[in-house]
Amino acid sequence: MQVMVSRRVAAAMRAAVVLALAGVLAMRYLDGSLGYFINLRYGWLTVVAMACLVLLAAALLTTVLMRGNGAAVERVPVAWLGAALLAVPTLLALVPPRPLGTDAMTTRSLQIGRVPATAGLAVTSDTALAATDAPRTVLDWLVMFDQDSVGGGDLSRFAGDSARVRGFVYRDERFPAGTFMVSRFLLSCCAADAAPIGLAVQWPEAEFLEDDAWVWVTGVFSVETFLGERMPVLVGAEVTAAEQPPQPYLYY
Repeated sequence: MQVMVSRRVAAAMRAAVVLALAGVLAMRYLDGSLGYFINLRYGWLTVVAMACLVLLAAALLTTVLMRGNGAAVERVPVAWLGAALLAVPTLLALVPPRPLGTDAMTTRSLQIGRVPATAGLAVTSDTALAATDAPRTVLDWLVMFDQDSVGGGDLSRFAGDSARVRGFVYRDERFPAGTFMVSRFLLSCCAADAAPIGLAVQWPEAEFLEDDAWVWVTGVFSVETFLGERMPVLVGAEVTAAEQPPQPYLYY
């Protein structure tokens, strides 16, 4: 459906939609939730996009203002359907953003105890781990396991190693009783390419843990057969509630 409005009003409407979209991007950038959708190393592209949207809105308004009073009289058609479609991204800002969780596991290839091939991360014997004093992440441990596999090493050397990792709880009907996976999503570019990763955990009270609940798992590794594959399994000595980190994904 089309309605006739003055050229000045039409330009103001288009500029408002463009500025609203820029505002949504700014809000996601400032509150940190932009990382739910893209790798934060591309955050600068979002800043460029915001600047371009602001310039576009300014150009729309400047052009019509230069027409003088004629822009207030001349009538032009406005397609409401097109305006509504442009406004959709802005309306979505009203929905609180959420990172991927267990509901996304069923649609993605899940490998436990190793870096999934779908992640596109080539693990070699010299793949570097992040230099940090923080506890090793799920990805750090998986890279170490894969490095030994690449180098022909014996995974049994990890038996007895202590670990403290944070992730969300995932359980699968295939898992033996008293086990769960402490999980994270590995992301390279955007949420579309996110790959679930995780460590198998033995914990007597696993069935009482809620899916998607964030936990700290402290324990030692035992190399066992899990779902038909030999891998290090984290025998939990303690599982405690954890806060979701500001950036819940692991990036590479």
